[in-house]
Amino acid sequence: MNKISPFIKTTYIIITILINIHFLYKLMSLNILPIKYILLIILILLFINCLSIIFIITKKRLLNIIAFIIYIILIIVTTICLKYINKTNTILETSFSNNNLEINTYNIITLKNKYNYINELNNSKLGYYLNDNINKVINKINQNIDVSLYKYDDINEIYNDLISNKVDAILIEESYLDILNEEYPSINELISVIYFFDLTKKIEKNNNKIEHLNPFNIYISGSDSRSANLYNKSRSDVNIVLTINPNTRDILMTSFPRDYYVSIHNHKGLKDKLTHCGIYGLETSKQTIEDLLNIKIDYSIKINFNGVIKIVDIVDGVDIYSDQTFYTWVIPEWQVQKGMNHMNGEQALAYARERHAYASGDRHRISNQQQVLEAVLKKAMTNKRLLIKHDDLLTSLNNLYYTDIPKELITLLVKEQLNNLKEWKIETNKLDGVGSKQKTYSSPKYLHYVMIPNEEDIRASHDKIVNLLNK
Repeated sequence: MNKISPFIKTTYIIITILINIHFLYKLMSLNILPIKYILLIILILLFINCLSIIFIITKKRLLNIIAFIIYIILIIVTTICLKYINKTNTILETSFSNNNLEINTYNIITLKNKYNYINELNNSKLGYYLNDNINKVINKINQNIDVSLYKYDDINEIYNDLISNKVDAILIEESYLDILNEEYPSINELISVIYFFDLTKKIEKNNNKIEHLNPFNIYISGSDSRSANLYNKSRSDVNIVLTINPNTRDILMTSFPRDYYVSIHNHKGLKDKLTHCGIYGLETSKQTIEDLLNIKIDYSIKINFNGVIKIVDIVDGVDIYSDQTFYTWVIPEWQVQKGMNHMNGEQALAYARERHAYASGDRHRISNQQQVLEAVLKKAMTNKRLLIKHDDLLTSLNNLYYTDIPKELITLLVKEQLNNLKEWKIETNKLDGVGSKQKTYSSPKYLHYVMIPNEEDIRASHDKIVNLLNK
């Protein structure tokens, strides 16, 4: 039998070593595995390569063949791992710091069956309620139709004038339909959107690199917008600040009532409900809470209801304790039992949205939201399989959240959690207030239900957050 030539042997050795070096470089660049795992992988690769080199340089053909088989297997395995690493890196690059634009959708609305097309509005009366891009929007309308324009500064007034035929159509941002729906539940039976268009604004990214884990705050905004596009402005129906101290492994979850009566950041005049701040953008909601608590929030994330369902299903459901038995408003046929309940994504969302079953209404709903978030966090942070398969998690959640959280923060958190699977301590905190009827920034001529903040709660929440950050 012919001997294997030294050239072929040398070529295999060089190719394998180069692939292994490239693999290690990519793995270390990803910065997800702790150093102890990296060292273990290096030792395994060194042992396999040294053993293969010994086998391949001997004159025994059987050992040469074994060495070639080892090399082929090693090349296949490292190639597969490289593919996984590249995929993970691509997902991280696209799934974080994805807050690169913001979309305003504008609707022309008429009474149902009165008009069908925008050109039918020529020579009619068009009322408009606009806060942003006024000139651009008006110019857009003037390019399509010739109308008499009437400016409004109250969202309820412009709607009532449409219903009473004082104007033929109204022009508002789509997000304001959600505000109107709060006051007029039958609105969709009375109106039609006959024309809409988008204006897009680019958001500058923060390219600051993160090299070490330090305590930080994340603002979580839950959107129930009628739009499936998270880049559209929408109400912030859920408002939570997560204060995370990775050094002490403590998390503080601070929740705010959606109807909290607050001063909107950079908007002079009347206060408004916290949920309405989202209409002016995620950044405005974040800055409004910063103003309220006198704290700095480092990052923000906006997620819609489909995102909640996906997250819970990915972690194989959550176990939630309910303090009473009830049928949910979102899934009328599903009954939550008093005691422990295992919930899938759809059920967990229904539980988090429930307020009708409780005497305390929205106050209890906030507790439910905290329960669901805490259950997800605990399950995700103690499950190595989920941490290692984070690419599947992120792929499933793609387009379901909008955030300025950088990928470096996520990789450092995953790395730290793989290095130390000790349980995190999660504390919950809720702000409260007193119900009242007040005029609001979005509707200054009408009285609406709001919640006047409890000043003692605000001071106490500020202190808790600052103390944890400095712990």
